[in-house]
Amino acid sequence: MKVWTEIDSISEFDAWGGAVDTINGLTLEQQDCIDGMLDEIFPEGCSETELNDWLAFEDDYIATLLGFEDWEDLEAHNNGEDEDEEDEEDE
Repeated sequence: MKVWTEIDSISEFDAWGGAVDTINGLTLEQQDCIDGMLDEIFPEGCSETELNDWLAFEDDYIATLLGFEDWEDLEAHNNGEDEDEEDEEDE
């Protein structure tokens, strides 16, 4: 049995497992960008399990959708680590 739930944003999705880490690793702006892409990624909609699995296992793909090389690159950006590297290069 599939149960479909309509949500307005992944920030209100009751995720579990690795999907929680993915959502928490995104800024609100990045979550909004992903929200805008979900209808294209899942044109027929998806179950909660499908969305959760996508968030949990496709973090590198999610990062590339947001313009980053991979999840590590996105995390470094969100943690301000890439700014530190730029500052060191300027010195």
